[in-house]
Amino acid sequence: LMMVEEKSIFEKLKNIFSLNISNIKDPRKQRSDLTYLFKDIVFGAFSMFYLQNGSWLKFQANMQTLTGKNNARTLFGIEKIPVDNHIRQVLDKVSPESFKQTYKDILQECQNLGIIKQFVFMKEYLLVVNTHALGHPNA
Repeated sequence: LMMVEEKSIFEKLKNIFSLNISNIKDPRKQRSDLTYLFKDIVFGAFSMFYLQNGSWLKFQANMQTLTGKNNARTLFGIEKIPVDNHIRQVLDKVSPESFKQTYKDILQECQNLGIIKQFVFMKEYLLVVNTHALGHPNA
């Protein structure tokens, strides 16, 4: 039961993320021959941070070549796996401010689901882990 509940929470949050990024302007000139969808670029970047693995997308691209399947599509809905350099080139042109509403909406949904309450400290502070401070190798 817990696995199903966790999956549905992840799906809810992923849907909020997807809906919000559809409102962010793609900084590239719009043409019919773009290699990657903007959604795939953003989810590609998100997937590397979410899974704390900078080479994850390359591994998924290799898996797609070898087996015809990949987890980037299954977990994050990425149609065509973008390469790291392309992600950086596109997202470097997007203001971090563009993601502010996405963050607010996801935080609100986490509060609605009761996820946030386990991280509240002294009734008013929210605990957040800084992986850099912990020396996490992929941070």
